[in-house]
Amino acid sequence: MKSNIRKSLGFIALAVTVACWIGAPILPFLEIPDKVLYTTVVVITGELFFVVTVALLG
Repeated sequence: MKSNIRKSLGFIALAVTVACWIGAPILPFLEIPDKVLYTTVVVITGELFFVVTVALLG
């Protein structure tokens, strides 16, 4: 049971990672204020979730 929860959380973290990596190059082209701040936050979040994914899924 614990392995299933760990695997599910790992796949959720992987989905967040992929979403961040896809969103990071798109953000500079959107009409939003503080593009640099949001892009930086998305990149850092993606990298953190990537580390969590590696830890959970191996």
